[in-house]
Amino acid sequence: MAAVLDYLQGRGVTFQVIPHAAASSAEEAATIIGVDPAEMANTVALIEGLDVSLAVVPASDALDPGAIGTAIGERARPADLEEIRHAFPDVEPGALPPLGLMLHVPMYVDPALIERETIVFPAGRNTQAIRIRTDDLFRGDPIVVTPLTRRQPDQVVKVEETAEIVEP
Repeated sequence: MAAVLDYLQGRGVTFQVIPHAAASSAEEAATIIGVDPAEMANTVALIEGLDVSLAVVPASDALDPGAIGTAIGERARPADLEEIRHAFPDVEPGALPPLGLMLHVPMYVDPALIERETIVFPAGRNTQAIRIRTDDLFRGDPIVVTPLTRRQPDQVVKVEETAEIVEP
C-alpha cells in the first residue's frame, strides 16, 4: 500500500484512500465499500509466454477471452495465484492496482473505465482501496485502450398493452 500511495503522491494527483474489511476480489471490495461494481477497476494479470501484462476492466464485467486474444495475443491467459505472487510479490492477490508503469508491465484498459469520471481500485492490499479521477490515474501512462470484456446487451423488455372490454 505504501508503494501505491508514494507512486500516486509522486505524480501529484489527488485521491482518496478507502479502508475496508478484507476482500478477496475487486467485486467483493465494491460490495463492502458500497460502490457500483462498474466504478471499481478489476486488474487482472495476464501471461503470454514469459510476458506479464495487466488487463483493467470494470469489476461488474467478465473478461472476454476473444478480446484478450485480439488485444494481447492468442495464448494470453489469466495468471494463476503463484504467477501473481511471483510477478508482484509486494501485492496481495485480488488487490492488484491498475498501475502498469509502477509495476513495470504493459497495461490494457477497457473503454468502459476510461469513460468514467472517477474509478475505485484495490490499493495493493485487500483492506484498502483508492478513489481517483480517471484522468489523473491514466494521464501520461502508456496504456492501450481496447475492449476487453464480454458485455451483456442492455435488456429491453417489450410490454404490449392489451385492453379487454368487459361488458356488465
